[in-house]
Amino acid sequence: TLLTTVGLALVLFLGVASLVRLVFASVLGPEGLLPLLIAAAVTVALTPTLKAITRDLVGRVYYRRRYSFRRALEHVARDLNAERDLPRLVERLEARVREALDAGEVRLLFVGPQGVMTSGPTRRALPDRLHASLYERLSRGDTLTLADIPSAPVSLPELHERGVQLLVPLRVEEMLIAVLAVGPRVRGTLLDSDDRDMLRSVAAHAASAVAGAAHLAELRHQMGLVDSLRARTEAVIESSPIGMAVIDREGTVRQWNPSLETLLSLPRSFAD
Repeated sequence: TLLTTVGLALVLFLGVASLVRLVFASVLGPEGLLPLLIAAAVTVALTPTLKAITRDLVGRVYYRRRYSFRRALEHVARDLNAERDLPRLVERLEARVREALDAGEVRLLFVGPQGVMTSGPTRRALPDRLHASLYERLSRGDTLTLADIPSAPVSLPELHERGVQLLVPLRVEEMLIAVLAVGPRVRGTLLDSDDRDMLRSVAAHAASAVAGAAHLAELRHQMGLVDSLRARTEAVIESSPIGMAVIDREGTVRQWNPSLETLLSLPRSFAD
């Protein structure tokens, strides 16, 4: 990359110097230093761009097919660091894997007790279920091929119907939390060992982020339930024809309703 960048920068320098001399020959003079200074300034300004383009080209030539895998891992790592919302995280993860492999089917499925699987952030229950042996193998970190599972048409009907080829586990502290279900490429070719390596790397990167986003989503859900319960309780107290008051553990009256306000002939502002 360095040698190629230096070579391109030299070509750029000489090209700009020649162009400046040709266009402004009558003003600058062919032997002056000003064309060289202009060429040097242009070269310095464009060198970072040249270096980025060269790195990209060299990476494509050197890594060839694995180049897309490396880029996919970079994108996944960036998305995982930037995203905490579970639905968007799942959507981006699936899109990155689909883009890298040109796969027709990519789904993140959460795995619950007894091997029950749910689809992405919506947690739609699937008819598919991981039997104990499959659950154990995925928990160990094994990547499963549906073609090697004789019971797949019965135990994993939806995944089998969608043509899923691989199940890649996402584990946190050796506990299975989800699987990445990936099908063959759009053009029909099956995924090979390089693809499996890339998927395992993606799953290892994504497991902690997915688990964290799932816990955060559950926490937000529980907080929403608490707020809803509080609102309902307050509505019941306010609308009750019976005098009611809210008293904390120290015996301090925190709130009373209009009925109690009428009975005591005291405005509720008196409690403040």
